[in-house]
Amino acid sequence: NPRPFLAVGCSSAYGEDFPAMGRVLLFQVLKEKVYRVEGSSQVISGRLELQREYPGAVTAVESLRGFLLMAIGNKLEMHYKQGNTLVKVTFFDGLQLVSGLALVKDFLLLGQAGHSAAFFRYNCTPDPVTRERQQQLKELSADTERLDAWAVEFMPNGSKLSQVMADGGGNLTVFMYDMKVRPWQCKCGQGFDVCVRSDSC
Repeated sequence: NPRPFLAVGCSSAYGEDFPAMGRVLLFQVLKEKVYRVEGSSQVISGRLELQREYPGAVTAVESLRGFLLMAIGNKLEMHYKQGNTLVKVTFFDGLQLVSGLALVKDFLLLGQAGHSAAFFRYNCTPDPVTRERQQQLKELSADTERLDAWAVEFMPNGSKLSQVMADGGGNLTVFMYDMKVRPWQCKCGQGFDVCVRSDSC
């Protein structure tokens, strides 16, 4: 059976004269029974399995199909645990600091400081030659407005899946991904394959 883990992302900022550093702590979740006079009870605790430093603030962590997804500075990386280390399987280089990360099934929503939101999908396909599995984070759409994304989240509505972004100007924007709509057909959006459905201040 797979063991449950808890991932914690940290960052250290010492001012503009020093580069920001980040750390990921991985704790194994332990469940133990404690027996007392009044009866037994279950106690949940954590044991530190590994820690790793990164040259950038770790702003978000998520679990995706057994992999550890981390936002490190302007990068989005996917790792798996092997012994006492983390092995990177795929990554995406963003433009600026990743400020938010949301996940629904295989779909990801990425918020960036100064570069709004981007919509991704995780793909796992076999290589036609080696037949080994290839992990890929494929960018499906992006908003090209230069907005400071503070938080992003998915908003399911029946069979539709909208994306919500809160920016530094106090605005709340709702996007909808549409494969059939091209940029020149979408009068309300500035990205590719993404339309703004609602905008409020």
